[in-house]
Amino acid sequence: MTGDRHVTPYRTAPHHPGPSFTTELDSAFRAARRLGLWLNTSAAAGVDEYLAQGARIYHGVSRRGPVGGDGRHNHISTRAALRTYDRPLHMLVERLYRSGTRPG
Repeated sequence: MTGDRHVTPYRTAPHHPGPSFTTELDSAFRAARRLGLWLNTSAAAGVDEYLAQGARIYHGVSRRGPVGGDGRHNHISTRAALRTYDRPLHMLVERLYRSGTRPG
């Protein structure tokens, strides 16, 4: 979609996430679903899209969508907004990309 750059989180991460990462990611995704986060966005489609959307937002390559979502994006499009909206996802993505540099 326009405004997005494809980001494959595991492949572009400068740091290995560690053995507990998958468990923590699954737990964060389930918690976000229970809280009603990411409704009507691609991040709600599954844990892989959840992480990918978090990585795109973290790197500033995700476009801003409307509050309530448009089927792909919602109003969360900056690191600061991600940190406030879904802190567990922000923390996991930050762990992957500690250096703060954009992939590619």
